[in-house]
Amino acid sequence: MIETLTKKINNSLLEKARELGRQVGNTPLYAVKKLFSKKNVRLYAKEEWKQLSGSVKCRPAYYIILAAIENGELNERKILLDATSGNTGIAYATIASRLGIRVSLCLPENASKERKEILQSLGVEIIYTSRFEGTDGAQETARELC
Repeated sequence: MIETLTKKINNSLLEKARELGRQVGNTPLYAVKKLFSKKNVRLYAKEEWKQLSGSVKCRPAYYIILAAIENGELNERKILLDATSGNTGIAYATIASRLGIRVSLCLPENASKERKEILQSLGVEIIYTSRFEGTDGAQETARELC
């Protein structure tokens, strides 16, 4: 009975994750007209800041979370743990908050105030690591905690 209930919960989470996936990707294009000019050539830029989470790392974060849910490695009773300097963490936090998944991130203490505030506002547990070790130190701390 517990196994059946667990499968239902995981299937529900997987459905929510796949539904959320509709908001990932397909970012708008902006026609760049004044920077470049050549006959029969058009230049476009992707407006990645309009992505879910406003982070350019939204796609990889989403697919990492989706794969972990599909493989049964992540659910509402587990905590997503990773190291970040900001962008991936913001994407993780945005996606996970919508799915009801807790996030703990190892973050160098010299990350910008804005990134820290964004992560905190999304409910992330921040584990500060040495400013002198940067992302490498944050990754090492995440490995040790894992």
